[in-house]
Amino acid sequence: MPRTKEFNVEDVLEKAMMVFWQKGYKNTSMQDLLGAMGLNKGSLYGSFHDKETLFNSALDYYDNNRRKKMIITGQPIQDIQNFITNLVTNASDSAKGDRGCFIFNTSMDLVGHDQEFRDKLSSRVRWTEEFFYKALCEAGRLGQLGHDIDCREVSQILFGAVFSIIGLAKSCPDKVLLNNIAKGALAHLK
Repeated sequence: MPRTKEFNVEDVLEKAMMVFWQKGYKNTSMQDLLGAMGLNKGSLYGSFHDKETLFNSALDYYDNNRRKKMIITGQPIQDIQNFITNLVTNASDSAKGDRGCFIFNTSMDLVGHDQEFRDKLSSRVRWTEEFFYKALCEAGRLGQLGHDIDCREVSQILFGAVFSIIGLAKSCPDKVLLNNIAKGALAHLK
């Protein structure tokens, strides 16, 4: 008879995610994970099988939580503006702790991962562009955008701005610079 899990999966994924986020996949040891998660080897391997599976589960956990926060309401232009504004604030704040975005950090450290993992990560990254595209299409349908706006093109500009802000926040956390990048991207919404 299999044993029941005696831990909260979300809690341990949160803890594992924080370790991977801080140290990166390659620099995280199983001892780091066991210590942070408060699990014994049997529980960790019984639930997650190996470090790679745990890492993918932590990425899924992060990505699912990120997507829950990115909702298109009846005001899609405001949703985009809020997202970008919050991103600048959070990027500036996280620069002090030097964590950045877990998915972005992972995408910058793909050495040693197979093509399937790279493709899955690319899909996670490109989801942000699709969020912008759907929001812009909805804004167009609601008459909140000019008729000459190319929703795909603007979604890609916004997408590029997001990753510029995230990347620069780690190496050059100048809030004026980050705000100017955001303003430049958001100017395409008019």
